[in-house]
Amino acid sequence: MNVYTPIAHLEQTPSIDQLFLIEQSSQRYASNKKPFVSLKLRDMSGGIKCFIFKQLLNNALESGKYIHINGKIELYGNELQMVARTWQPFNGIPENVSDYVPSPNANVIKFYEDDILKSIDDIGDVDYRNIIGNANSRLKIIDKMKESPYRFDGSL
Repeated sequence: MNVYTPIAHLEQTPSIDQLFLIEQSSQRYASNKKPFVSLKLRDMSGGIKCFIFKQLLNNALESGKYIHINGKIELYGNELQMVARTWQPFNGIPENVSDYVPSPNANVIKFYEDDILKSIDDIGDVDYRNIIGNANSRLKIIDKMKESPYRFDGSL
């Protein structure tokens, strides 16, 4: 398996090989009457549709289970979608389980931001407070945390 890429950072590619969490699954039939499975895959950064052609829905493809997919990501209309070439159920808990947990909403992030800024202001040593405050201002640490799919509670 390759390096984990958050769904929000996925781009069109002829090859993806990664573990995903199934949020929804349904059995469908193409116009030629052949079965396929439609999945909604999710991680903490977002979701993507995935199709497994010539496949009947089974217990391994239920909501809440993990699936290892080798496939491609293509643009369909204005949306990216994934088409699986091969797949395997993944039993157990992924090493990077925090990647699959939804991130906190904007209100929670704002709460943390205020708390961090207050903690910086409360540093008793003026020199240390200035160093930390300047580092935060110059590096825009809090803004970077807001942009990250991991936010304040995920992997670093």
